[in-house]
Amino acid sequence: NLAPPRGRNAKNEILRFAQDDKGTDAGLKRGATGAQSTVAVLDADDARVIKFAEGFAGRVVTFGFGAGADFRAENFEDRGVEGSAFDLLISAESAVKTREMLRSAQHDGTKNAGLKPGATRTRLELALAGRHNVMNALAALAAANEWGVSAEEAKTIFATLRPAAMRGEVLKFESGFTVINDSYNSNPVALAAMVELLAATPGYRRRILAAGEMLELGAESARLHREAGALAASKGIEWIIGVQGMAEEIVRGAEEQERSFVPAKSAGTQDDGRTGRMKFFDTSEEAATFLCEFVEPGDLLLVKGSRGVKMERIVAALSAKFAQAAQPPRNGEILRFAQDDKERRH
Repeated sequence: NLAPPRGRNAKNEILRFAQDDKGTDAGLKRGATGAQSTVAVLDADDARVIKFAEGFAGRVVTFGFGAGADFRAENFEDRGVEGSAFDLLISAESAVKTREMLRSAQHDGTKNAGLKPGATRTRLELALAGRHNVMNALAALAAANEWGVSAEEAKTIFATLRPAAMRGEVLKFESGFTVINDSYNSNPVALAAMVELLAATPGYRRRILAAGEMLELGAESARLHREAGALAASKGIEWIIGVQGMAEEIVRGAEEQERSFVPAKSAGTQDDGRTGRMKFFDTSEEAATFLCEFVEPGDLLLVKGSRGVKMERIVAALSAKFAQAAQPPRNGEILRFAQDDKERRH
């Protein structure tokens, strides 16, 4: 049955379906038809997703970091919360979709050196943080290319993108600390991606994870929360804070991970490891009270959790106590500045 899962265990049902090869194959057999004029844009890095190409009657366009993708990212530069940069490689077949891409492939011998005839390479900067957003960008490029949107046009747009409220927005405070507000929702995969981002961001004295309970995970909830905590600890996150219900397992998983690496101390000795840098709070209000007194200059705080946990209250409390620094201009302002600058130069 491929009907969307319902009820409180919806996320876990989706996870089980994705892990079930038989269920996936059945879904592919049902959905693997299409007219010749249709196009499927698929993640080439996901073995389950790419199976949808089998038996598909239309044209398949792929994206990813892998060598076989039509829209491929290479030379990925992770700048943490400041965004990223990467080389976009477009296969010859996809490149000819627009005249601009075709001209670039024919005339730019330096930029496209070493590529198959007709393929293109473009260096892009993305203001959105994380490797996962590069994947989103690749998917958008692959789809937009069907309507003739080129990589050169994407250069202007990608540099101006800003996350929506509570969806990875980066808030800098005059006191010298920074908050990644990703409190809109959470699941194991999304939390792992943001932990990777937190760990990869250089230049901060302490990195702090405030992770709320991930709801609707069903019978696997405790295990998935423990794994999330273990991952955060293994990445060297200095402080790990769990908020509400099953998030206590995040703290437990982090503590277990720490114990597996921190040697046992002799009685009476001072613990100079990271053991004890985990806390659990029953509510987001309690966590907010703690963090308002705890944050210091040089801290990077990631706030994430399911909607029911109301993790945005932590951000609201911090914003009420500390003044925010001037935030980067939004898309329209940057585009107007770029246009004015272009006119001045001409």
